[in-house]
Amino acid sequence: QEIGSEGSQCEAVVIGTSVEGRPIYALEIRNPEALAAAKKQGKKERIALVTATLHAREWTATTSVLLSAVRLDVTDVSVVFVPVWNPDGYVHTWSGEKGYKKRWAKNELVTDEVPARMWRKNRKLNFDGTIGVDLNRNFGSSDLIWGTDKKSKSINFTESDIYQG
Repeated sequence: QEIGSEGSQCEAVVIGTSVEGRPIYALEIRNPEALAAAKKQGKKERIALVTATLHAREWTATTSVLLSAVRLDVTDVSVVFVPVWNPDGYVHTWSGEKGYKKRWAKNELVTDEVPARMWRKNRKLNFDGTIGVDLNRNFGSSDLIWGTDKKSKSINFTESDIYQG
């Protein structure tokens, strides 16, 4: 299927590797003619980044990003899509395994059995032998971390779904 407007180009590239060595792919869609014309007019190149599946269990995010790429009409902007930012966690959610996680509930530590399908974090081996960091908890400055007020016990508890690493 053709992607983007007339003159657009789409390139798949590997932008890095996961902690388990899987490639992290990106699709870059750009219109070189429109970008060159914009540059002649003194405009700087603009790039938009669209990511998905930081949380491994959010399977539909991957499809949504890819569908957006197919329907995109680019002119003087480049768009980079990373449909699976967390390939290790994503693969794990398809494994069928069961595991256990601990969480704080009303100042009490609770253990839950969790199917791999509900795995959220990456698959990084932590210092205490637990696995995973919530990649979504690592945006922002040291004063403001996305999605938390830093008062939560769970962001520093390695078995928590929101452990920030």
